Amino acid sequence: MVRRIVAALAALILAAVAIVLVVAYTSSADERALAGQETESVLVATAAIPEGTSGDALTELVENQPVPRNYLVDGVVSDLADLQGRISTTRITPGEQIVASRFATPEELRARDEFTLPEEAADLHQLTIPLTKPQALGGNIAPGDRVGVFVAMEPEYPEEESAGEESDGEDSEPETFSMAHVVLHKVLVVRVEGGYVEPPPTLDEEVEAQEAEPQQAEDTILVTLAMPAPDVEKMVFAKEFGQVHLTYEPEGADENGTEPVVVTFPENVRDLFE
Repeated sequence: MVRRIVAALAALILAAVAIVLVVAYTSSADERALAGQETESVLVATAAIPEGTSGDALTELVENQPVPRNYLVDGVVSDLADLQGRISTTRITPGEQIVASRFATPEELRARDEFTLPEEAADLHQLTIPLTKPQALGGNIAPGDRVGVFVAMEPEYPEEESAGEESDGEDSEPETFSMAHVVLHKVLVVRVEGGYVEPPPTLDEEVEAQEAEPQQAEDTILVTLAMPAPDVEKMVFAKEFGQVHLTYEPEGADENGTEPVVVTFPENVRDLFE
């Protein structure tokens, strides 16, 4: 029994020594391979980088490593500051050099109409509503945008009879009032039909863009939104009995300070949108 234990310990020790020797050899082999070659320090992925990762979140996923100039990829990045405000457009595997062309600004992604439904939105309801250009950002709307939903309505409410007054048998004229209020925030746009997104111009294209006729969206735009069921109810009601207007509302937009804007506001409907 003792011999077996001693043999097992010896095998473990030998395996550990072998691992150390292999790591040391590999490290020295890398150093020998780089010896005598001109290298450049560039960003290399040290972990998998999912598609849609912000350049501001790469600190723990990449590091500067020396790479022989003969093996540098075109457009390789050496400074994380060059990727600030940009988003990865493909998945990057560990060991890959970080290339600028695999990142884009949010504006460029909108112009490309490239959008992948986020996992958190996969189980949401999707509702398509027709809107005119002025109601949908002039048509400059794309999948992946976050929008605020404003509703304008002119409901009618029967006018109450004053105490002590007898009805003359005729129906009283309904009392009308106008109101507008933001009912939903940061709703995800998943599909647009009939709109357009104007790409950000480069310096060389600015003059041509000024001379060219502006691109027009169709008069009616079909916008599909991803929402939970209670929000779908609000949207359907608003579309059937009022007017819907969308605003571009990015994640950092402030939601505070809104309240219903009302022209005539009877007490018995004060909580209609609250």
